[in-house]
Amino acid sequence: MAGADILFFDVDGTLFDYGAGVNQRLIELHRRFQLRLSSPRQADFLDAYWRITDRMDRGYLLHGPLDQAQTGASPESRFTELCQTLSIKDNSLPAEMAQAYRTEPLAGRLFDGVAPALAMLRRRWRLGIITDGPENPQRTRLSQAQIEQMFDPIVASPSAGAAKPDPRLFQAALDRAGVPAARAVMIGNHPLLDLVSPAKLGMSTVLFTGGRRLATISRFAPFIHRMAHSWDVLPKEIAELATSNRR
Repeated sequence: MAGADILFFDVDGTLFDYGAGVNQRLIELHRRFQLRLSSPRQADFLDAYWRITDRMDRGYLLHGPLDQAQTGASPESRFTELCQTLSIKDNSLPAEMAQAYRTEPLAGRLFDGVAPALAMLRRRWRLGIITDGPENPQRTRLSQAQIEQMFDPIVASPSAGAAKPDPRLFQAALDRAGVPAARAVMIGNHPLLDLVSPAKLGMSTVLFTGGRRLATISRFAPFIHRMAHSWDVLPKEIAELATSNRR
């Protein structure tokens, strides 16, 4: 690329610590449904949920199609398997927990170093958001974290009429920003949902791992141009890519 005009960021798992937000929601669910859960301790409840989620996500990354969102791993399916794993016989509980899980956006907290790094990047580039979450709740979270004013545009899948990894969502963001794909960078934590379609459109991409081990990364190597494990090094990777003449 001949240099970037705008940097687009994913929200959950990239700006906000998604795992911490999920744990907070699971703790709330355990407290709310504790009498009906009967036996599982909170730690067992969380451990079982993450083992199920990791297995589903790993299978998706290994074998899922590159042009459509994950299927078969909805909150309902996760909580159904969770209840089966924990020998909970209440058949209505999975649907009720799934509904409660998705009622409000996950809270979570910003990863360490996000705010100052964004402020530094904003001196040189426009910053934007591309998110699968509803726009108003996501704006509220960004505002509460005191970073909403840094981003324009903020493009959410419900208003764009397409969800990740549909390339129409990313194209809608480019159109809103008024920049060609070759002058945009997409930064996200999920190689399939966040980076494959942008790379195919001609955007540059940066994978933020948050310190996670991604055993399936080789499948997505052609679509990942840079990688960073923390916000301590992410700005450097972005800057080098955004100012380079080629990937």
